[in-house]
Amino acid sequence: MLDRIRLVEFQKRLAARLQSTAHTAPGRSALGIQAGEERWECDLLDISEVLPVPALVAVPHTKPWFRGLAHLRGTFYSIVDLAVFCTNSSITLITVESRIILASPRLTIPFGLLVSRVLGLRRFEESRNNGGKGDKFPRHAGERVDESGVVWRTIDMTRLAGDPDFSQAAN
Repeated sequence: MLDRIRLVEFQKRLAARLQSTAHTAPGRSALGIQAGEERWECDLLDISEVLPVPALVAVPHTKPWFRGLAHLRGTFYSIVDLAVFCTNSSITLITVESRIILASPRLTIPFGLLVSRVLGLRRFEESRNNGGKGDKFPRHAGERVDESGVVWRTIDMTRLAGDPDFSQAAN
């Protein structure tokens, strides 16, 4: 029950911050997340919810990045370890800070990304996006620099959902 109250409080604070950033200088806001050692940012339109990690049902004979299925509100979601899928790093240990980022229903594939932790809203300048040129990791759309000069990888959930490797979880 306490987790639910905290989640509701988090969602209220997030909504208030979204309202306040809507009337500021050009650029865009995104959710900052950490997957493995990398900092990522994800467009808020690509996200439906941020949740604590629910019970996951392991699926045998799948690739290491496919962490299993989660049953949430009557729908089964495929849960993908973002760090393993995008960077081939070691499997994310699930801690109290770990979260599932559920993809927006507009992407038509019910999936969630397992991340090490959520770093909150970040403001990015559009002009600093390198458009994916010289990407170290092919599954992100580029890099952005936040207001404090920190470089973030951009995860494009639409591209991710359309990636042929993403739909081939079987070993």
